[in-house]
Amino acid sequence: MKYAHTFIPLKQDFPPFWEKEHFKVPLMRLDTSRMSPVDKALLENTLMRIKTVEDSTSAKIEQEKLKAVESTKKEAVKKLLTMGLGTAEQIAEVQGISLEFVIQVKKNLAIAQKRKTQNNRKK
Repeated sequence: MKYAHTFIPLKQDFPPFWEKEHFKVPLMRLDTSRMSPVDKALLENTLMRIKTVEDSTSAKIEQEKLKAVESTKKEAVKKLLTMGLGTAEQIAEVQGISLEFVIQVKKNLAIAQKRKTQNNRKK
């Protein structure tokens, strides 16, 4: 017993499945059983901030994924239109996108080509 005060507990590495939400809640409840009301309120506030940050981060990631998918579809439509492979209806059907989207890309492509030819004439 004379060395009990020098005991250093080993760091516990928990298995990855303990990180799941349904494990976190009971573990947090066990830890908070001896906390004062003020400490519990601070913990709840901190957990809410963490949850908010996680939610906003996941929302931003989803938005970036959607932007990437849309830009990929837009590039595919541009390539098909410049190659002259099919009508707008055929491209929309094959790509699984709306006809309005293909028409909008077609208009933007025509505007870009018109500007390019105007710039070439000025030089």
